[in-house]
Amino acid sequence: MQFIIVAGFLGSGKTSILRNILSLMTEEQKKDTVLIVNDFGQVGIDRELLSKQGLDPIELVSGCVCCQLGVDMIKTIEEIHQRYSPRMVFIEPSGVANPGSIKQIIKESKTLPIERVLNIVLVDPVRWHAISDIPVIEEGLRNADLLVITKRDLCQTLAIDKLREELHGINSSAGILETNSFEIETFHPLLDEIFHDEAHSEFSCVSRTLKARLLPDYRKQVFGVLQDMVKNIETSGVSFVGHIKTVINDEAGCCFYASITDPSTGPGSHGHLQELGAEVSMKIQAVVFRLNSESLQTIVDECLRGLDGLRSI
Repeated sequence: MQFIIVAGFLGSGKTSILRNILSLMTEEQKKDTVLIVNDFGQVGIDRELLSKQGLDPIELVSGCVCCQLGVDMIKTIEEIHQRYSPRMVFIEPSGVANPGSIKQIIKESKTLPIERVLNIVLVDPVRWHAISDIPVIEEGLRNADLLVITKRDLCQTLAIDKLREELHGINSSAGILETNSFEIETFHPLLDEIFHDEAHSEFSCVSRTLKARLLPDYRKQVFGVLQDMVKNIETSGVSFVGHIKTVINDEAGCCFYASITDPSTGPGSHGHLQELGAEVSMKIQAVVFRLNSESLQTIVDECLRGLDGLRSI
């Protein structure tokens, strides 16, 4: 079983995040998924109320099970395991809970078949300075595996960049992502983090970490590289089904993310680079269905060769 803890202070957007994640999951993934909610009193999800302590399963979406977590968390999870045998369990703790403690309790279980416990902590940029000194929040951030800045559309880019720096100072080992509830494509990187280790015999994955010198119009340049990769994949006789993404960081600490999943709509992006024309660090990953690994490696490397000052690191 894989456990995904989606934590965050009251009002940080946990339910919205979970609904967006579920909307992007395949039907097969949903069939093996359970959502556990731990909060005070009654909790409403998709207009259904969970009003009982202990295990209270209901249909959420397409076969997903939603239940409210009682006092004995491990006992509840063990009962879920016996009744449903899920492959993945999402846990939404109370807004004042310590997700690090929840992760530790799960990992110490002697009876659960644990594959992974991923601790995701949401950060509300709108209220950051009003709540950042609350001890339970700082402790949650320090114990996180992944930090997700929500509501990024409500803050200016400079404020988000400064927040990223502060979060990196609190927890330098955690990855940092950004989401906007009104832009569903911003949830794809989060979904990748959740399902990144799921192997499939018909999928090939190629990753590269590079240094390059991008043009001032780097957005157009990066989009061109991603589109060329998709074009070459389809020229090889395979319809593009997959995801190609890149994360680029400059020496000023700015970050630019771009990805493509649907050739008809083209690439999407967010973030920006400050030092135009300077050398940047670039990570790129391509995951493609029904294309052998050697062919995918060749396509990725050929499309990257056009970048100035390219070198592997």
